[in-house]
Amino acid sequence: MTFRPLALAALAGLTLGCPSIEVTTCPSGAFCEAEPNDLLSEATLVGLGRSVKGDIVDLDTDVFQVPITATTDLALEVLDGTGQQTCLGLTTSLELLDANGTVLEADDGFSSSGFCATIDPERDQGARELQPGTYFARITTSKTTSADYTFVARPVSVCGDNVVSGSEECDDGNTSSVDGCSQQCKLDATLEMEPNDAPAQANALTPPAKVGAGFDSGSDADYFRFTLAAPAAVTIRTTDWRGGTYCSTVDTQIELLTADGTLIASNDDVQGGFCSRIDPASQAAVGRLAAGSYLVHVRQGFSGTEPYYLLTVLTQPPAP
Repeated sequence: MTFRPLALAALAGLTLGCPSIEVTTCPSGAFCEAEPNDLLSEATLVGLGRSVKGDIVDLDTDVFQVPITATTDLALEVLDGTGQQTCLGLTTSLELLDANGTVLEADDGFSSSGFCATIDPERDQGARELQPGTYFARITTSKTTSADYTFVARPVSVCGDNVVSGSEECDDGNTSSVDGCSQQCKLDATLEMEPNDAPAQANALTPPAKVGAGFDSGSDADYFRFTLAAPAAVTIRTTDWRGGTYCSTVDTQIELLTADGTLIASNDDVQGGFCSRIDPASQAAVGRLAAGSYLVHVRQGFSGTEPYYLLTVLTQPPAP
């Protein structure tokens, strides 16, 4: 993912001052870190979508408090002092911590372009679906020379804003859990109806849809059918029964077929576990499916220890 960091110029209208800061280059009108902020108890408060300018020097540690009021996929990024992604000469490590100080994700900058440290919910599972509460970002450096930086905390998705994004399966503009879309913006699951071992017995789904299913035996197979009224991009994935994306206990294989059984796309294992996923980012064939009926075929793999899984089918408008 390419982030769109908030440049400091966008903060020109802010009136927040920077009391007790160690940065001598803090621009007038900018929002800057407040020292001391080496500990969680001293963290500088940063709202979502805000940039903060800081200076890290002599093996310093800077901590920022990021409050979240709804289920959120959170992106964090350390940029250079001008708000750019070059980060030349700026070597930092970035950690995301929960209210108890437990590290949820970390990055040292080498996994992203340049040396900018980033935590990306598309890549980093620990930054997805964060529940309301207090979180912290901790920035450290091993260098002894002073360096200005810009820290950005950006929500990739916020449950309840009526926009389906990030790891959300649905978003109906509220956080009620009695209307088919839960307060975590996950679809309520229905249950499969057996027998559905053959295409003619396929369970009908209407995307967005989630169904709880299971294998009666090692040779069991499940078929599901859905219809697109207009061209769409489609994502199909399996998780374990609890919704985890690693799937250490259940192993699935999925196929997307045309109504007459022609294979369009397939997947076995994804994300280092035994879950399966077909999406436009990994398989261009599902980026623009024509209007019509389609089949999803789910088979059991060889590495699972339990037979139950969740199948989710999502659609969105195709890319132009």
